[in-house]
Amino acid sequence: MNKILVTGAAGFIGSHLVKTLYESGYEIDIIDSFENVSPLFKEDYVNIISKDIKDIDKINTSCKYELIIHLAAKSTILWCEGNLENCIQDNIIGTYRVLKFALKKEIPIIFASSRDVYGEPLSLPVNERAPTNPINLYGMSKLYAEKILEYKSSVPTIVLRLSNVYGIGDRIDRAIPRFIIGAKKYNKIIVYGGEQVLDYVSVEDVVNAFIKSIKQISNIKYEVFNIGTGIGITIAKLAEMVTERLGGKIEFLPYRKVDAKKYIADIGKAKEILKWIPSRNISNDLDNLVDYYSNIG
Repeated sequence: MNKILVTGAAGFIGSHLVKTLYESGYEIDIIDSFENVSPLFKEDYVNIISKDIKDIDKINTSCKYELIIHLAAKSTILWCEGNLENCIQDNIIGTYRVLKFALKKEIPIIFASSRDVYGEPLSLPVNERAPTNPINLYGMSKLYAEKILEYKSSVPTIVLRLSNVYGIGDRIDRAIPRFIIGAKKYNKIIVYGGEQVLDYVSVEDVVNAFIKSIKQISNIKYEVFNIGTGIGITIAKLAEMVTERLGGKIEFLPYRKVDAKKYIADIGKAKEILKWIPSRNISNDLDNLVDYYSNIG
């Protein structure tokens, strides 16, 4: 049985990913702080090695991993703005620790990065050659982590720059769960700005991108791929779609400067090299999301 090490496995994306890996026959070791545990996470799928990424150096030297999937990060933009030192420790230094371990053991890496590395793009859609100019500390931390991997990694490395990921089991402070819970519980959705155009990709399609990356990584030295849909939707329209289903009013508040105003991914490279194509979209999935998040929070 092939063994994979996954950091951040108990989170939203990780919980979906380890389920798929487990069902595909992988043995999965994980490192996770368990600070933000998805309700979908099941310990039955995994072996918990540690709750601290600093312990990665203490992993038994006899462990032979086919791959490391590095998801662990502080991913809340506003939290990072107020906690710079912890953001650096978790997102940058944590990635460096993973890389050191991977180099010592000669293990390929798949790293979950973010569309936030681009900041405010000059044009749409955004391809992987576009300038990287983050406008928030989270995006900066992801970009520095990428640079460490790019310049220091001598093992096969894939970086997946994820668009806005949606799905069941997400944190309820993120936009779609927050909109649904707001409409259902308070009869009001609060929207910051509203004119922002963003690319929402399903967690199922993101998991499939990781699976496709596993299959292709032996052919790759270092590559970056955008993972999105190539389709944009305004935040205001997304809120309207929720109120069409649940009722309620929309309250628009001033735009937050740490939020990008536009992003649509050019996913041509992922289609060509990873043989990955998104199969879902937010319009078709919203009813299921409304059913799920209406009953929590």
